[in-house]
Amino acid sequence: MSFQEVMDAIFYGNVIDVKVQETVSIGSTIPIMMTIRGNALITKASLYQGDVLIGEYEREHFLDWHYTVDSNPILKNTVFTFIVEYING
Repeated sequence: MSFQEVMDAIFYGNVIDVKVQETVSIGSTIPIMMTIRGNALITKASLYQGDVLIGEYEREHFLDWHYTVDSNPILKNTVFTFIVEYING
């Protein structure tokens, strides 16, 4: 899969997605549902809450396309970052 194919899949195909509930209470934890469709070429996925690594995941975690974990306690301006690495970059 070329870099362009990966980018097209991400931006046009909703291949990679992270979903959390829209409203939460400060200090609470919430489920985070990560989705990777077409996971055959994944080498690693990492989920961050701010600068803190919540976890690293492999292709086997996404055999059903979805994998859910709990967040750390939510702060006022919490940002989640989901990084997915594919074979050959």
